[in-house]
Amino acid sequence: MALYKITTKRKFVNGNLLIDKGMSVQVSSFAANPLYYNEGNDVNNAFIRIFGIDLKPQGLLSATFLEVEKM
Repeated sequence: MALYKITTKRKFVNGNLLIDKGMSVQVSSFAANPLYYNEGNDVNNAFIRIFGIDLKPQGLLSATFLEVEKM
């Protein structure tokens, strides 16, 4: 099992939702890329747990918005 650091690449603002560039979470996963494993639920749950932000409804669970780094 590997540990991954997932970081936002850019700022996103939509109504009351503000996501700054550089916000990051850590996720452990057996997959090569946790964004594509189980529809990114582990990554989304980590952002909800740490920041209270749900990325799924905004369509932000993608490699264009998030950078994945293996620790």
